[in-house]
Amino acid sequence: MTRMVLSRCPSCSTEEEVVHEVIKVKSEKKGIYLIRCLECGHTHLGIIERPIAIKAIVSRYEESEVTKCYLFPSEVISKGEKIETYTGELMEVTAIDSKGGKRVDRSIAEEIECVWGKSLETPARVGVSLIKNGKTTSWKIELPRHKVISVGTIIEIDGKRMEVFKIRTVDKTIDRGRERAQSIKRLYCREIPPRIRIKPDIVLR
Repeated sequence: MTRMVLSRCPSCSTEEEVVHEVIKVKSEKKGIYLIRCLECGHTHLGIIERPIAIKAIVSRYEESEVTKCYLFPSEVISKGEKIETYTGELMEVTAIDSKGGKRVDRSIAEEIECVWGKSLETPARVGVSLIKNGKTTSWKIELPRHKVISVGTIIEIDGKRMEVFKIRTVDKTIDRGRERAQSIKRLYCREIPPRIRIKPDIVLR
């Protein structure tokens, strides 16, 4: 997990702080880290203040938990980034509330009031819709987050076999190709008649 901080660069920016990537801890007690400038690529030692506690709200399906994470004061956090809570749970940042009362897409840690995120350590929950004769039957299923689902994947749920013909993700709907379960909101399927013998790719009971 890459961590980004603001620091002056002795090579390209001695006056203004620019974004750096944290490479290695040299002395955590003294706050000395090996960092790489993302502007010019120069690697050097930098002194970074000790991490501060930031309020974090992590969601797991319909439930949310108030917890905290430790970040460097100058660490740059962006929406969509992956960070850890203080217990080590990995989460994806979905929203950032600044101390100024605004919701922002990017901020340094010391200006953050709260980060919102979804846990990346729970299975992906995906909706499945079986469309038959103008009627729709729906399920919620749980799959490994990195499970790849393709248009044409055969699923069996409660003895019903069906073929995926459309996949809806957070920002698009596709009728060809594949997506990982963590990105999928809903699978649209057509029933496979019992007389057709075909082995399902996924079986759920």
